Amino acid sequence: MMNARPSNSEPLCLVRIAGPDIPPIQIQPDTSARLGRALDCEFCLSDPTVSRQHCTISGRHDRWFITDLGSRAGTLLNAVPLPANAASPLESGDLISLGPWLLRVSIGMQGPVSMYTIDDAAAPATYLETIHEGQLAGMAQQRLSLLLDYASELNKAANESELAHSVLRCAVAGSGITRAALVRPIDRGDEVEVVASLNADNQSGQAFTISRSLVREAAAGRVARLNTRVVADVAVSIADLGIHSALAAPIHIDTTVVACLYMDARGGESRVRSDAADFCIALARLCGLAFANIKRDQLEERRRELESELSAAREAQQLIIPSSGTISGLSCRLAMQPGSFVAGDLFDAFTMDDGRIAVSIGDVTGHGVGAGILMAATQAYLNAALRHFADPARAIAATSAYLASHAAPNRFVSLWVGLFDPVHRTLTYVDAGHGHWMLIDPIAGSRVVESAGGPPLGIDPDFVYPSEVIPFDKGAAILLYSDGIIEQCSPMGEQFGRHRLHEALKLSSGQHPDPAAILDAVIRYAATKNLDDDATAAIITWDS
Repeated sequence: MMNARPSNSEPLCLVRIAGPDIPPIQIQPDTSARLGRALDCEFCLSDPTVSRQHCTISGRHDRWFITDLGSRAGTLLNAVPLPANAASPLESGDLISLGPWLLRVSIGMQGPVSMYTIDDAAAPATYLETIHEGQLAGMAQQRLSLLLDYASELNKAANESELAHSVLRCAVAGSGITRAALVRPIDRGDEVEVVASLNADNQSGQAFTISRSLVREAAAGRVARLNTRVVADVAVSIADLGIHSALAAPIHIDTTVVACLYMDARGGESRVRSDAADFCIALARLCGLAFANIKRDQLEERRRELESELSAAREAQQLIIPSSGTISGLSCRLAMQPGSFVAGDLFDAFTMDDGRIAVSIGDVTGHGVGAGILMAATQAYLNAALRHFADPARAIAATSAYLASHAAPNRFVSLWVGLFDPVHRTLTYVDAGHGHWMLIDPIAGSRVVESAGGPPLGIDPDFVYPSEVIPFDKGAAILLYSDGIIEQCSPMGEQFGRHRLHEALKLSSGQHPDPAAILDAVIRYAATKNLDDDATAAIITWDS
């Protein structure tokens, strides 16, 4: 079972787990931030192993995504290498590796359960021993058999929490040490995130104090144990807690330390086995392998889920969006490129009973099946309302009221609707929070049309939308487009913008611009076909 998916209405925070000192990185909802070595990145990470433009983190409506920007050394998510220029969903608790840094993802209030460590480095009666390969005595055959039995149990764990609790039960049973925790260091190790803990008498979830020295050694990839010297036949423990022996071992996925297995024995406990260190080190290695399998499976499941949702939404789009063609003398040429994050652009064109041709373009907030269903419902309701009222302002007001009462509070639709009159050669239109269109005159060139407009549909059901009328004769053209065109970013993080759209229009050959050429310009600028958002462009002209 995967973690519950949080909304990205709260900021995303990256906290340093390992690597050079940097302050926490906080990214606001519905924004994008680049991480890299270049000074113009939103978060500059100055290290030669980090590419100038290394990766980007984006909040899109109700999800967060990370995209590697073709970096030299790559970006790891939970120790799994990310493909270049492909978005991967993020969730709280994820670990991001780039350059020398290991960063933990925290979204909103979903912070980790934590424990504080104690500074035991200067305790006079203790000494820290780093254990190297070949120092340990090894385990007897029966202990190895027991370890293999535990390996089978670990591999059955379905998620991180199950695995962590299984590891702790195995560690306590196999070592004789009564306190254990699976932790991740936070920042300098003064505090640790607790994945799971097991106290004396097999009580889970109870906090206890942890040795800072051991955690720091394990976080650096080294196995370490702490023992006390005996003074006057009395075991003097660290921080007077009664700890007479403790051990910490790193848990690796490939070369990345993703957690630490910490154990200690206190007071009169004497059941610690002589090969406890050997046993726990071997268990940590098995845990790392099981962790890797779980993280890879979870990441793959997230990708499959996202792709399934987007595919379903794209199918809904294709079923109801008309293809390019001529409708009652009006030429509508359409080009659309689905985005990596969301699928909610709508477009429609049909002939009214009075002979005018209705054209609409809009953008639904959200992603996946939900956005696809809302897009289909909006298009169907608007179509019926236009036929009923024969007035775009009244039709949009009715559709807005419908969405306000039926859609989720965080769902709304930006929309442009126009009625093209073939007799009087006029265009009557309403712009409901869309704003992405322009008039192309064969003499004056392209210009944005200023309009009164109104808010997107579903926000204010009582808003009275004004309709406006402009001349629209032969030779002129209307460009309609979605925000995915101008908001698409380059690998450097700069948006395509309206000025590049104007340039693409100038370079387009023929009497009227080709919407496919506009999309090609956006894709070249993005250096990938995996665009951030749906990108839709339509050219509307009278058929010559």
